[in-house]
Amino acid sequence: MKKAAAYLKNGAMLVDVRSASEFACGHLPYAVNLPLNGIETAVPRMVPDKHRVMLLHCQSGMRSGLAKRTLTRIGYTQVFSLGSLARAETIVKASLA
Repeated sequence: MKKAAAYLKNGAMLVDVRSASEFACGHLPYAVNLPLNGIETAVPRMVPDKHRVMLLHCQSGMRSGLAKRTLTRIGYTQVFSLGSLARAETIVKASLA
């Protein structure tokens, strides 16, 4: 958790892989919404640097794990799943402290 907070302090990209409607109902500060169902095409367009640190989260942690595997498979090297929205919120708060 401390490492993830440090990544955020140093400019890591916080990626919410929930659907657009879930994101619209509430999301973490600074989070970018890249839903799981389009992540394989959206991330290469938005993040050409395959070494950019990306911290992924979703509602429960399942979709962020799938997104991590997908992004790793297409060559991204610094992708981490924070798990659930609640866990990610705790990490984000720690990074802002």
